[in-house]
Amino acid sequence: MKSSSLKVLAGAVALSMAGFASAAIINPDAAGPDVATNVGALDWNAGNVLVTPVTGSVTNPAVGNVFQTYAQASLSAFNDTNGGKIGTNFTSFNIGNYEWTYITAFQETVSAVTPGAGGTGSATFQTAAGGTNYFRIYYDPTPDSNSLAGTGFGPDGVDTDNILVLEGTVIPFNPTTLIGDTTFQATGVNAVTPALDRFGVNNYPNVTSISGNGSGDFAVQTTFVNGAFFPGGVPSVFLVNFTSQISLPFLTQNPSSCLNNGAGGLQNAVGPNVSDTGVPGGPCTVNTVGTTNGLTGPNEILFADATTTFTSLAVPEPGSLALLGLGLSAIGFVMRRRGNV
Repeated sequence: MKSSSLKVLAGAVALSMAGFASAAIINPDAAGPDVATNVGALDWNAGNVLVTPVTGSVTNPAVGNVFQTYAQASLSAFNDTNGGKIGTNFTSFNIGNYEWTYITAFQETVSAVTPGAGGTGSATFQTAAGGTNYFRIYYDPTPDSNSLAGTGFGPDGVDTDNILVLEGTVIPFNPTTLIGDTTFQATGVNAVTPALDRFGVNNYPNVTSISGNGSGDFAVQTTFVNGAFFPGGVPSVFLVNFTSQISLPFLTQNPSSCLNNGAGGLQNAVGPNVSDTGVPGGPCTVNTVGTTNGLTGPNEILFADATTTFTSLAVPEPGSLALLGLGLSAIGFVMRRRGNV
């Protein structure tokens, strides 16, 4: 398990390679009425992460196990270079008549486990090659992302008018920079209020959860950038840090019935829910996290709240950029990961 001090060291190493923090010129609605703006960070709303087993057990991980991870969220605000919101919030642009979202998927390998009992313990995970692998940011002219349903974050058969803004692939853990490393500390089932969904109405009254928290980051090699949204271009090599608070249970967002599968469809997450109006809902009909999320599986759903900042990276060899095309992007994404034995 990586300690907090080691994570700080990892961040220092990454920044020493980066050179200087920079902003991106972003046109939030491409050819729409909003003007291009100097953006220092993308501040995402709290979102969902779904972990599924490839080998081993998500709820009882062992070193060497491989898991497939999916995540998604919508954008809360464009931040300026001082970390403040541009205007008041995201809806200050064109009165919220559009939205930005991201979806991502990649595999991770369990690199360390500290056993515990009763839903406790900790584990460290490292990004790995293979599996379903993508990172995509979308613009949607008709904002309709729904965290409870898990729809509207990308093309999924329900939402079909998304426009791709940026795309890349997640690269394996780098042992030199420590980018691609995630830890999760599970603290057991909360005996007083064990509900998975503690955000407003409990939409999953039959699903409880372990508690815990974690953090991490990962790197992405960009393969496409839409110039209509980045009129000033992007650095050929840049760092995107995702720093977020991650925790279970869900306190400031709804757990999702489904998550985007990256192939134009949806996959089961928590499954059927009771909506805020009391009407049974959720496009996915199978609960894949069991009666106690983090203990009964086979999958596990996690909460993630991220902010993306752009930092220009030094280019080691000019010739390598020609091979990389749009270049190498490093992305850190804070997600909650847990390992209990």
